[in-house]
Amino acid sequence: MVSKVDLYNKICPENNKNKINKIFDFWFLRFDHFINLNNKYTLKDLEEVLKNSQNKNVIYAMNQILNGEKKTFFNKKKYNNYFIKIFLNFFFKFSFFKYLIISGGETKYSKLNDLISNLWIRAFINSNLIKLNFYTANKKKIAFIELLKAHNIYNQKEISFLKNYLPVIFFYTKKHIILKKLKIFGSLDNFLNDHNYLKFFFIIESLEITGTMHGSGYGQFKKHLTEKFEINISDEFIFWFPFNKSKFIGRYTLNTKIKNSEHNVFWIGKSNFNEFDKIDLPDQYIHQKYEDHLPYIDKGLNKIENIFFIKGKNNNKKLWLPRHINILRKNIKIETQINNKSDILIFDCISQSLLYFAIKFSIPFIIIIFEKNVSEITGLTDEYKKFCSILEREELIFNYSEIDKVQSKIIYLKDIKNYNFEKIKLLNIFEEFN
Repeated sequence: MVSKVDLYNKICPENNKNKINKIFDFWFLRFDHFINLNNKYTLKDLEEVLKNSQNKNVIYAMNQILNGEKKTFFNKKKYNNYFIKIFLNFFFKFSFFKYLIISGGETKYSKLNDLISNLWIRAFINSNLIKLNFYTANKKKIAFIELLKAHNIYNQKEISFLKNYLPVIFFYTKKHIILKKLKIFGSLDNFLNDHNYLKFFFIIESLEITGTMHGSGYGQFKKHLTEKFEINISDEFIFWFPFNKSKFIGRYTLNTKIKNSEHNVFWIGKSNFNEFDKIDLPDQYIHQKYEDHLPYIDKGLNKIENIFFIKGKNNNKKLWLPRHINILRKNIKIETQINNKSDILIFDCISQSLLYFAIKFSIPFIIIIFEKNVSEITGLTDEYKKFCSILEREELIFNYSEIDKVQSKIIYLKDIKNYNFEKIKLLNIFEEFN
């Protein structure tokens, strides 16, 4: 079958020189996956969600359906005032900040940098002040869809959907420059979840993209389609620790106002994966789907005082829940409730995002896995296998059959002297690795 990117390059050869064709290719990978889910979800379902979307963001709508999330779209305030735009552009025109920050890089640079970046995006990316030539671009889009029809790539329903919802911004070629150069930093899934981010390529003469990981999976497993996509559209890609030598871990901040001195134990339940995750992260999907060890944890730790289970996301599937350990019912971000001077975290797989929070702030943690040991987990990168092997050696990772050892370690950590010693051990691992 002819490549859709090859057809696209016939219509918009100018965009073959930048990263738009790579975003275009991944957009269609996501679209093709969705329409081939054996009627589990339909284009009609997708259209129903998109009716409530001001910007008609197809990939974002797909994620909502696949993750079983509430079908709502939040429209941020836009800044269309000309003088506000001049003021915001001043910060980047004269390099007051090194980077414009998009989500995912919040804790690497200053709060003011993050705030001004957010306002700039509302003014220039989310607004319609920049007038690009819709008529010419739409003609190119129609010509591309005719090529799809000629090659019998999609049926009539799918063609009709693409006529309505394939973002026309893919087919802009003429630039409307407002800045000669700009460096952006952050999570690059924004370029999929909101096609308005493609405006960066048309309003910046020289755009430099620094991507960063923004959760689990990145750097951990060899097979990761989204990671590969984000690296491909980056000029530079920054991994968190333990995958870089700078010790940077982004995204998380610590709530220093917690006064509770009790040793709470938080069991961080894993989230279910959605249908796209099966092909995006196949080996992580296998690792995280194991549940046979969870009842052993529930039964083995239920006599521990002040232990709470934190639910993950169900993603349209029934979520495993403990029968003995109390479930924390508060609808809050759990990282805002964790005290790094007394609390203990339990993970039931090696690939949860909050593990980075624990590492960043030296919060004692224990990982309990289904597999006999780390070496039996399929598809790990060499670097992450090396790191997890150290955690295993230092008795931070256990097989579920060792639940008695886990219980003893939690009791050990509830002594403040031991707790502080464990924090020092974590800090040493952090400092000495790599």
